[in-house]
Amino acid sequence: MDLDLNTVLYMSIAAALLAAAVLSFFGSVQGTHPVFRWWAFAQWLRVVGLLLHAACGSHPVVAGGWGLLSVHWEV
Repeated sequence: MDLDLNTVLYMSIAAALLAAAVLSFFGSVQGTHPVFRWWAFAQWLRVVGLLLHAACGSHPVVAGGWGLLSVHWEV
């Protein structure tokens, strides 16, 4: 099965969106560690970074921005 890069990008966006939504829902329902909210916020930043990459591609002005937002930030 051959997948082009756009298909993989959209699948990554869907997976990251689902993970961030489930993580946020779990954090709002359960009592969690305070740092858990920062980690959930970092997951949402990753979703924003992937959406920027899908919208703008490798445009030089935003390439650094979506790259930084897509990094998994350790908190």
